[in-house]
Amino acid sequence: MPTLEERVQSIEDREEIRRLKSRYARYTDDKYDLDGIVSLFTEDAVFDCTDFGVYKGHEAIRNFFAAIKENLTFTVHFHMDEIIDIDPSGEEATATWYFLDPETVQGEAILVAGTYDERYRKVNGRWLASHVTVNFLFRTPWNSNWVKEPMVSGDTFYEGLET
Repeated sequence: MPTLEERVQSIEDREEIRRLKSRYARYTDDKYDLDGIVSLFTEDAVFDCTDFGVYKGHEAIRNFFAAIKENLTFTVHFHMDEIIDIDPSGEEATATWYFLDPETVQGEAILVAGTYDERYRKVNGRWLASHVTVNFLFRTPWNSNWVKEPMVSGDTFYEGLET
């Protein structure tokens, strides 16, 4: 059985990962604060945005968010129902989060939902994201619904991105 100290450390680690995810939401919702976003990732991190490409390392992740901020002019990220598992080493962790995001894309209101599958690594005592996969459940126009139109076209959603 884990010691009291180990149990407290595990709780603190989970809380720090929750704060990391909250900072991600704030940085993306604050007109895509690129420095802030990149600061949440390890140098060798992977951001896999499924339909919209895989980005490796700080520069590629920064370029991805710089490109989408031109077309994605408003977002509110709601992250919920997380399951966070800390590796016994205390140096790595995984999490799955649900998300729901109202967004404005190229002047149109859409609603996006899905999950994040994430891996984290402790670097110099600080938790950072090392691999993020975004799994979309739907991306639907606000004036329609996810039953009638479950996915808006990827061609217009993040126009101009290079994969």
